[in-house]
Amino acid sequence: MLHPSHELRFINSAIGYGIFATEPIPKGTIIVFSDSLDIKILPRMYARFSEKFREIVESFTYIDKEGQGVLPWDNAKYLNHSCEPNILLTPYLFFISTHDIAESEQITTDYGLLQAYLDVYQQGEFFSCQCGSSNCRKIANFKEIEQYLPLFIACLSEALSCLFQVKQPLLNLINTKEKNELIKALQNQTDCSKLMLDFLKKRKYNFQRKWGKLFS
Repeated sequence: MLHPSHELRFINSAIGYGIFATEPIPKGTIIVFSDSLDIKILPRMYARFSEKFREIVESFTYIDKEGQGVLPWDNAKYLNHSCEPNILLTPYLFFISTHDIAESEQITTDYGLLQAYLDVYQQGEFFSCQCGSSNCRKIANFKEIEQYLPLFIACLSEALSCLFQVKQPLLNLINTKEKNELIKALQNQTDCSKLMLDFLKKRKYNFQRKWGKLFS
């Protein structure tokens, strides 16, 4: 589920659509989380799809910690990549704003850390970037993502420290058990770096175990 203060806008024919803030959103705000309405895509389902449906799945389906595909039911599927993102995936499996987002600013994340879209795996775990930022990597390679982890983790730690200080329209929509676990973890100041490394390793292992035969 995507933060309510957004709108879908067409950017250009190369990028397509993107998500833009309709009001200022402060750092530390939960922007996206996977809810029960999202569609779970399993390898056996994907294998039965026609080429056209596979293209849709590949473009909009990301891989979760359990290695299964997740197709968002709402506009979250139009979230674009940037090498200078303003939201990042947390090890708690939601996205958080890592700095204040201005009204009409595009909401972006870093695919290298989070999305792991199926079409990227078909290209060998890399993709050509057109984000246009001053620090654009040009080629984003999932295999090199660990070199960026210290920067990501520093941003995440600072953003998570603000989580209970700002308005959170999505927090009460998160599963009660997950929300309670999140509150407990943040109160205990659980090491974000270890959690993130564990998440990335588990996701990679589970993806290869479930999807390896299709993308080998």
